[in-house]
Amino acid sequence: MEDTFVGGNTSDVSITLWFIVFVLMTLVGLLFVYFVKIKDLKSLVVILKGISFFWVFFTIFNLYLFIETFYLSLLVFMPLIINYYGLKNVKKEIILQLNKKGLSDKEIHLLQLLAGIKKK
Repeated sequence: MEDTFVGGNTSDVSITLWFIVFVLMTLVGLLFVYFVKIKDLKSLVVILKGISFFWVFFTIFNLYLFIETFYLSLLVFMPLIINYYGLKNVKKEIILQLNKKGLSDKEIHLLQLLAGIKKK
């Protein structure tokens, strides 16, 4: 391969490695979509918290490793924001599901305090 999209001389090995990274990231994205469709809300909260911790570690590692491309490295932070938003929605769904079972106002208030949701 003479000249490729990255400029300069690259080998078939580097193109293969880029393809492997693409496949792995696609699989991770599909796993995220699969995990979001889990019906058990408590398990979903545990999985989403685990994904959040992974992305925080990965973002810090990426910023440390590629500090010269700081703004580009912040794109890795975007899935963490989406995951955090999904986690908040799951907590609200748990409260709504418990509310359908006929909880008292005091129990709902205590659950909202535990979930970190302020009642408006």
